[in-house]
Amino acid sequence: MPTVVIDGITTRYDVVGSGPPVLMFAPGGFDATIEKWTTQGIYTKIRPVEHLSTDYRSIVFDRRESGGSGGRVEAISWAHSAAQGKEMMRLDIPALLVPGRDTSHATSAARFLEECLPRAEYWDVTVESQTDATVPRRLLEFLDRQAVSA
Repeated sequence: MPTVVIDGITTRYDVVGSGPPVLMFAPGGFDATIEKWTTQGIYTKIRPVEHLSTDYRSIVFDRRESGGSGGRVEAISWAHSAAQGKEMMRLDIPALLVPGRDTSHATSAARFLEECLPRAEYWDVTVESQTDATVPRRLLEFLDRQAVSA
């Protein structure tokens, strides 16, 4: 897979599909890799990259310190993850944040990203409500609204 150097750190990424770009922060906390989009929990059922790639260019990446992305010895925070994502696109981009809201997900991290990304929209939905029927539809509604406003 291709890599790019961001802030001196190699970042592994992939681009799937074609159309307007969608930057997708990998799930998995501090083990957030591209593969988690198809192998972790709810994502094995809802397959967001597969659904989005029919109309959008999905940009997926391993977060720093994860998978094929590098790192360095320093204290890191969610601000570092947000900065890495913003550099991936080098644009002021819309973001739909889907935090999960259960014992495995830190909604505080999603709220922090909401503050860091000026065009972010927070979707407050339980994990149980994230299904193959609801998630692709909600993602496409969000992206279609962004395309109209662009």
